[in-house]
Amino acid sequence: MRPTSSFRLLACALAVLALSGCGGSEGGAADPDLSTQSGVLAAEAEARGPSTADAVDACALIDEAKVRALIGDFERTATPGVTGGDGGGCTWENKADYHSVTVDIGASGTAAGGALPTADPAMGTERTLPDGMRTFGGGQVEFVAGDRYCSVQVADVIQGDADENTAIELAKDVQGRL
Repeated sequence: MRPTSSFRLLACALAVLALSGCGGSEGGAADPDLSTQSGVLAAEAEARGPSTADAVDACALIDEAKVRALIGDFERTATPGVTGGDGGGCTWENKADYHSVTVDIGASGTAAGGALPTADPAMGTERTLPDGMRTFGGGQVEFVAGDRYCSVQVADVIQGDADENTAIELAKDVQGRL
C-alpha cells in the first residue's frame, strides 16, 4: 500500500518538528523560534486543505430505513475522510447475501465549478443521467453536491446490476442533505 499525500505531509511535519528540537545554542539547549515554526505549520495546514476532523458524516446522508428496505439487515462501515480532506464515505452491507449500498462524498473542491470531473475512459462507456449525473453501469451513479464529486452505488451481487433508478433516488437524497 502506498502512503497517501496526507500521510507524507504529516511525516514531513513530524520530521521538521523533531529536527528543530535537535539544533540549539552552544550550551546544548534548544533555542527554536516558535513564531517561525507555528507560521510554517499553519502554511502546511492551509496547503493540505480541510482536515479529516471536518469530514462529512456520509452515514447520516441516507435514511437507514431506506437502506434496510433495499438490502435487509446490514452492518454499517463509516470511512471518514476516505477520499481525502473533508470528504467521507459509508457502506451498508448485508453479510448474508452481500447486497450493499455505498456512498462516497468527495472533499471540498473535487467538483470545481459544480461539474463532474472528466470521465476516465478506462471506466467504460459513460451514460449521462438526469440532473447532471452519470453512470458507467453496475448500479453506480456519480453526481455533484455543491463543489464535491460524489457517488452512490447499490450493489445486488446475486441478481446482477442494481436498480439504477434507486441509485439516482439515493443520490438526490444525498444532494438535498449536503
